[in-house]
Amino acid sequence: MLALLTGAGAGFFFFQRQQQRNKLQERTLRDQLRRSQINPHFFFNVLNSIQAMINREGEKKKVVQGVARFAQLMRQTLESSFNDYVSIEEETKRLENYLSLEQLRFASAFQFSIELHCSPELLIPSQLVQPFVENAVEHGLNNQKNGSLKLIFTPTDQDRLCIEIRDNGPGTQQEKPNQRKSRSMEIIQQRMELFGNKKRFFFQLQRYGPETVATLYCPVK
Repeated sequence: MLALLTGAGAGFFFFQRQQQRNKLQERTLRDQLRRSQINPHFFFNVLNSIQAMINREGEKKKVVQGVARFAQLMRQTLESSFNDYVSIEEETKRLENYLSLEQLRFASAFQFSIELHCSPELLIPSQLVQPFVENAVEHGLNNQKNGSLKLIFTPTDQDRLCIEIRDNGPGTQQEKPNQRKSRSMEIIQQRMELFGNKKRFFFQLQRYGPETVATLYCPVK
């Protein structure tokens, strides 16, 4: 009996230690993701676009909107980096600010929309979606005329969500062979592995006719 209790206690202790390691690793990965998402090149380009508008007549309103969105995005990114989960409402507001600034940067070369087929109060892992959206903009809509980006949030069951990022860009086959893999995407992959259930938390990239679709499945609370 004593041996059984000792074994159970050791097993519980090992489980607790593993949980602590996973939480520490998750916190470290979120810190790395925060640093990778505060991209100095993106900020530099946005500020250049705002500066160019300042020098043009009739652009005062756009300048004010651009500066306001820029400030909101920095605040939202920093706040979300300290939370394990954020609501879909918070995440979509952050994505709207990010995409509006990208429109400013590319002179409205693309349009975007966000469709919610679920409750905006659902919680998803923080800073999860933006790297996929960034990839769609940079590798799909950059230099694309009449670009289109659509984000669709759809529940698949009680505790899992399907997020589709659709763009009408040329697709991954047009990328350069030696193109550097996104650091944010590498960190997201590691965060997925921490959850341990690849059937419930994974993503895939496919081409459907004129669209490239990144489909992300993730847990919700």
